[in-house]
Amino acid sequence: MDEIIKILRGLTMIYKNIILYGPPGTGKTYETRRIALTRIFGINEDSKFNPIFIKFFFDHFLSSGQIKFVTFHPSYSYEDFIEGIKPEIQNNSVIYTVQDGIFKQIVEEAKKHPEQNFVLIIDEINRGNIPSIFGELITLIEEDKRDGEQNAVEVTLPYSREKFSVPKNLYIIGTMNTADKSIALLDIALRRRFSFRELMPNYDILSKVEVKVDGQKSYNNTSNNTSNNLDLGKLLKAINKKISEKIGRNYVIGHAYLLQYAEKDNSGKMYISLKNLNMAFRDKIIPLLQEYTNDDWELMYDILGKEFINVGELNIEDKLKNLELDISAFNNLISTS
Repeated sequence: MDEIIKILRGLTMIYKNIILYGPPGTGKTYETRRIALTRIFGINEDSKFNPIFIKFFFDHFLSSGQIKFVTFHPSYSYEDFIEGIKPEIQNNSVIYTVQDGIFKQIVEEAKKHPEQNFVLIIDEINRGNIPSIFGELITLIEEDKRDGEQNAVEVTLPYSREKFSVPKNLYIIGTMNTADKSIALLDIALRRRFSFRELMPNYDILSKVEVKVDGQKSYNNTSNNTSNNLDLGKLLKAINKKISEKIGRNYVIGHAYLLQYAEKDNSGKMYISLKNLNMAFRDKIIPLLQEYTNDDWELMYDILGKEFINVGELNIEDKLKNLELDISAFNNLISTS
């Protein structure tokens, strides 16, 4: 009995439809792939995989068709997603035929192979017109409306006139960038049929990344308070605290904006060079803040401070200081938060 209790405690609800949402750079793409594999394998959603494992098997199932990937955008339509009449050239003549969209394709594959699990990933789901794209099929994706369930529903498609339903072995995973649109603005029909999970910046993972200065590593877990001691987790947290206060929490900066500049040493430890840290601010973080603030340099100054921004200059090239900052400049940003 004790063993059974332990197993039950380790289980999590396996949702048919889930949306991962949060600011950019918070690991939604990686987490989507990991969750997709747990659905394919039919295992606990909390299972951890090696990144190499994730890449290999995700690519494998993507090529085999068990996983399909689509990105929504404002012009994406029902005809692209479900089915539509589209032109084809045959024998130098244009004819119009009913063509299946990506959702109908994976539904048919899932029905042919009921012993396997299938996953449809919808990236940037909030950028599409959900009622228009899903149409009447928004009801069919509900867990209790699928084939074999108590309240199973079947509809007739408008173009092919075929009977259509959604099988139990199809899972849908969506991603949503809250910097583009707030979750509060989502269509109520979508909110009812999906479970939502927020992903925010992971400061702990950044705190484990060391900073290398002039060939010497600056260990951020040392107890002394030297100017060469920099905690990247605290640095990003300080910036995001100001962003949350002045712009909103939907616009905080994800850990990936710094982590993508990190490297591994011979022992496998993660580090980032001071040069790359400056580059991350110059090429990624500051341009992102320019977009979020609509080039409001005084607001950017309030967030980053005098080490980064010259408010009084007229030209953008002059407003941005030459980013060759030392560790103390980044620590000043932490201390003034």
